[in-house]
Amino acid sequence: MQAFLKIPNPVFLLLLLLSVALAWVVPEWGRRGGLLRSELLIPAGVVFIFFTQGLLLPRGAVPETVRAWPVHGFTQVCIYLLFPALTWAGLWLAGDWIDPDLQLGMLYLAILPTTIATAVIFATQAGGSIPTAIFNSVLSNVLAVVIVPVVTAWLLEAVTGMEIVVWPILQRIALLIVLPLAVGTLMQPLLRARVEGRRDLIRKVNNGIIFFAIYAVFCDSVVAGFWAQQGVRPVVFALLATVLLLGAINLVVFHALRVLRFGRGQMVSAFFCATQKSIATGIPMAHVIFAPDGLGAHAPNLGLVLLPLMLYHPMQLFLGGILIGLWKRRAAAGGS
Repeated sequence: MQAFLKIPNPVFLLLLLLSVALAWVVPEWGRRGGLLRSELLIPAGVVFIFFTQGLLLPRGAVPETVRAWPVHGFTQVCIYLLFPALTWAGLWLAGDWIDPDLQLGMLYLAILPTTIATAVIFATQAGGSIPTAIFNSVLSNVLAVVIVPVVTAWLLEAVTGMEIVVWPILQRIALLIVLPLAVGTLMQPLLRARVEGRRDLIRKVNNGIIFFAIYAVFCDSVVAGFWAQQGVRPVVFALLATVLLLGAINLVVFHALRVLRFGRGQMVSAFFCATQKSIATGIPMAHVIFAPDGLGAHAPNLGLVLLPLMLYHPMQLFLGGILIGLWKRRAAAGGS
């Protein structure tokens, strides 16, 4: 288990920013049809990411944790119902102040699954239940394969007012995500022992693919002149909206858990699983769901769609680090 628990590296955040900055320097390289042929490399990278996710899916959730269905039900409801409901309410209050593509990005963030590694790491360090954290992290990511593309297609219709054909999206999801994930899971008995000692290398390769995907997204936006036209306005709006959403979901989940009075270990794990969103799943899935060759004229500006997720990710790490310290001190003082 210790090999699985690794502290998130702050270098990830720096490289994320560099990926965006590089798009302004050499946008022609990473654009679709450019020198690096991102339209071919990114789908191949998505396949690799989900194959390795299937290969390394943790199976450490002991059978007894399945019987703790109230905490699991609460956590999944928070991930897929409460988080989207709070986001939708906030966007309704904001009205036309937020760009439609940015609205779509906020809603896309809201329906993503929780992190796997980070949620378990934070729950463990804060004294949470490891089996509860693993079970809910894995379950939410498995459910996401169906929930995210279907709900996103509906959101595209609701935000743009255009009819979206779901079947091509589901075909791409099945080919690039479901199939590699299933193959990786089935091959665990054959390859798990070989790759177990290479987790760190695989994580670095997957992060590299994510950075390249972010770079390519912003290359397309820069070449299209989007950021030159919009300036910093969408970034400021995305930052404010994401900060408010992060605060709202953390406060609501925390107080709901206090009312429900789960055990301390389950409460801590449920909190981290219910409030975090996975950039490792969100970036690759967005490239599959919002592919211009599938949506055509309906395709949104992917840079703007992914902006809330890219802002939420470092903020959830920062807040999580603070909360771990608070929970540790309370536990040492005999509190809950």
